[in-house]
Amino acid sequence: MKKMINVIVGTSLLLGACVPPKVLTSHSFLDSDKSVRTLMQQADDKRLFNVFMRVCDVQGTNVDANCKDTMVLGNVNPGSVY
Repeated sequence: MKKMINVIVGTSLLLGACVPPKVLTSHSFLDSDKSVRTLMQQADDKRLFNVFMRVCDVQGTNVDANCKDTMVLGNVNPGSVY
């Protein structure tokens, strides 16, 4: 019983420490070798979001490599981005 309680408490701590996922909102190609994605992620204040730009090199048949994320807006209302 004690082991089960430790597992439940440990699992809840791990789940609580997870970072919210980044959600893709747009994707476009700058050139034949560059890809740009706009992503949104829930901020610390649950009503607001952070907006990221992900720039990747495109290699071969649409394989992304060398991707870099940059936060361009922080703690914004999602309706104000569009």
